[in-house]
Amino acid sequence: MNPTRIEYVDYTWNPLTGCFGPDGDKKRPQRCWYCVAHRMANGFLQKRYLAAPPILSDTREDPFSPRWWKERLVEPRTVKKSARILVVDMGDLFHPAIPITYACAVVEVATACPQHTFLYLTKNPARYQELRSWPGNCWVGTTITNQSDWNTRWPIMQSINAKVRWVSFEPMLGPILIDHPPDWAVIGALTENRGVKQVQGYDALLKTIVYGDYEERELRTVCRSLLNRFGVQDECARWIYGLTRQLVAWKVPVFHKRNLPWQKLTDNRDFTVPLEKRQEFPTE
Repeated sequence: MNPTRIEYVDYTWNPLTGCFGPDGDKKRPQRCWYCVAHRMANGFLQKRYLAAPPILSDTREDPFSPRWWKERLVEPRTVKKSARILVVDMGDLFHPAIPITYACAVVEVATACPQHTFLYLTKNPARYQELRSWPGNCWVGTTITNQSDWNTRWPIMQSINAKVRWVSFEPMLGPILIDHPPDWAVIGALTENRGVKQVQGYDALLKTIVYGDYEERELRTVCRSLLNRFGVQDECARWIYGLTRQLVAWKVPVFHKRNLPWQKLTDNRDFTVPLEKRQEFPTE
């Protein structure tokens, strides 16, 4: 378990790592293009991950194949002071390829550590339903990046029997209209402006990039230049502003991450009401 720079939690805890992507499987992984964990697994963590056996034995050569780290289950018990803990930020505990027994083992630890608050996050919220009820110190959440995600994932979340059902709107890839309030919302942006593909309304922009012609560092430079040239940050600021206003109207506590384009949010004359940075939590 590691202290973290993620502002809304104190620790990250990864008894499981890896994911095939929300619609992927071991034969055809479909990882999210913006996934930081995938990049780390293929970077400085690759050697460590490849040394451990994966849950699915025929995927050993894939460093981001799901792996179980049973020895890490004891880690929350070693922290006596109450803390907020983000569970499995380096994978998806509820991916369809992972037996639910692994999630049950993780939730058992949460039950045994009532001093902590455990935050779960998945792109497969239907699997939350396999656990009939959740301990009061477990907040269950889903990632939503655009309207399609909201339309498919939030109706499922409404049926989950948990004290706090929350949403991570990160990264925001398009405007989102909410029709029912979550208990809590975290809003974040593309990390370091990585990648422009999949940003809503900018498909034509992709045609200007030939990925095979650039090293990763060069590609990031190109992406930043194009983001500035085509005003993606201005558009993203409008999406964030609109979503925040909706959530505030619904009286939802909002946590703004520091990676949001704050200069665009505070200097935009199109906003009739200034956007104040919020770092709120649900009432416990």
